Amino acid sequence: MGKENDESTRQRREIDPSTPQGGSQAGPTRIAGRPPSGQGKAPDGGGQGPTVINPPPGAPAHTTISRPPQPDRPGEAAEAFQPVTGWLVAVAGPGRGKARAIFEGRNAVGRDPGQRIPLDFNDTEISREKHFFITYERKKRSFYISIGEKENLVYLDGDVVLDSKVLNEGCEIEVGKTKLRFVPLCGPGFSWDEA
Repeated sequence: MGKENDESTRQRREIDPSTPQGGSQAGPTRIAGRPPSGQGKAPDGGGQGPTVINPPPGAPAHTTISRPPQPDRPGEAAEAFQPVTGWLVAVAGPGRGKARAIFEGRNAVGRDPGQRIPLDFNDTEISREKHFFITYERKKRSFYISIGEKENLVYLDGDVVLDSKVLNEGCEIEVGKTKLRFVPLCGPGFSWDEA
């Protein structure tokens, strides 16, 4: 305990030049890049002033410890809230048994991993991008399917989709060699706005 080379406690330390070397004075330790007490916010944008800690055993007085800047508010750097509103579950084809989440708003569906709903099941008959769209409209708590920007077709319960159609629980979507069952989470009985 107290070893400066211990992986869990190793930090870059810089000696404060204003402190006499070898002196027995014990002073506060402050975070690098943060102002001394009473000088407001740090220039690096982190925190509300310095964090004073006792120096580790064997460290010179007035040791400055460099730490990465911290966000001012918890969760500030967190991703925007994008809740799942339902799922597409592959019931036939190469991806059988796999599910993909549907999010609020308009979701592009294709086999490319960068699509909002990626059907990356090795079904080459699915267009790479925007084969079709699934939309969740939160005001009416409704789901819709619409054609994409490619020439490949998509079917809803056996009928070709040529314009926007309402999706109901249990609907079957056929695209390429893949059949998908629509499973909603949001609807008349649940909404993230009320959760």
